[in-house]
Amino acid sequence: MKKSIWWKEHLLSLAIGISALIQLIVLFYFQFGTGSSSTKNYIPMTILPYVESMKEVKPRVEKKVIQEVSAEEATDTQEENQTEEIQNTTTQQSVNQEPNFMPFVRVDEIAKSLVSLQPEYPDLARNAGIEGTVVLEVYIDEDGRVRKVIVLKGIGFGCDEAAVRKVESSSFIPAKMNGKPVAVRQKITFEFKLN
Repeated sequence: MKKSIWWKEHLLSLAIGISALIQLIVLFYFQFGTGSSSTKNYIPMTILPYVESMKEVKPRVEKKVIQEVSAEEATDTQEENQTEEIQNTTTQQSVNQEPNFMPFVRVDEIAKSLVSLQPEYPDLARNAGIEGTVVLEVYIDEDGRVRKVIVLKGIGFGCDEAAVRKVESSSFIPAKMNGKPVAVRQKITFEFKLN
C-alpha cells in the first residue's frame, strides 16, 4: 500500500493559489498603498454662462486744471485722484465665444453638401474587416463653412478620422430659415460597409 501525502497530489493547485494571492497583494498595494487617488488628475468642470454680447463701459474724460499746492494738500489730492482713476477704468465682461449649448431651431432647408460625402475606406479597417456607422455632429455657419465637428458615435480603425476629414474638407449650401442662410448644428451619418 502506497502512502501519499495530500500536498503532493495538489501541488499544482497550491502553486496557482499562491500565485493568485501574490497578484492580489501586489494589486492592492499599487491601488491603495501608494496614497495616490485616481481623481487627483481630473480638472473640475464648470458651466460658463452664455453672454449675448460684450458690454464695454467707456471711461469718463474730464478736463482738469493744474494748480500749485502744498505737500500736505498734494497727498490728499493724490489719494482722491487714485480713487477716481480706479472708478474710471474700462471694464469688460468676458464673452464665451462658443456657447455650451445651441438652441434647437427648425429650419426650412437643411445644409447640403456640394460634393459627395463618402469618405475613403481606411486600409486598417478594410484589412480588419470592420464595418459600422459613424455619427458626427457638424456645426455649419451661415456661409456654409464647417466650424466644428464632434464624433458622437465611432467605430475606430481610422473610420472616425476619415469621416471627420471628409466633412472638414467639404463646403455646404447653408441651411435656410425664412429665405435667409443660418448657422446650424447638424448630424451626419456615415455607413462603412465592405463590398
